[in-house]
Amino acid sequence: MPHDRGQKVEELFQAALKLDQSQRATFLREACSGDEELRLELESLLASDAQADDFIESPAFELAAQAMADAGPPSMVGRQLGAYQILSPLGAGGMGEVYKARDTRLNRIVAIKVLHRQFCAWSLAVRTREIWRMAVSA
Repeated sequence: MPHDRGQKVEELFQAALKLDQSQRATFLREACSGDEELRLELESLLASDAQADDFIESPAFELAAQAMADAGPPSMVGRQLGAYQILSPLGAGGMGEVYKARDTRLNRIVAIKVLHRQFCAWSLAVRTREIWRMAVSA
């Protein structure tokens, strides 16, 4: 495409974008004045622009984070934690989830609280710091 034709396409495209959708067909017919190839190229560009407008309204990482939040954590039901077979969820709160479980050693029903990961990491950090303090003071 010659440079001046490319510039003309860009100028007409930008001008058409500023118009209301209902005015674009008339504008293109008049601006292209019989150049069918130019009109079709501009219509294609405008259609692509309209599709691209709502392609990603939110960044991909936001969409992924929302999808993960909507899905929630993987179910613990049916899993084994040591001697405890997880049977069903009982409830959830700010620190973790509580499950109905069977103690397979004593064959009785118990409640198991599974802490959210951030609380487990915090607890480990506190214990590590306490162990370090004891070692330093000894």
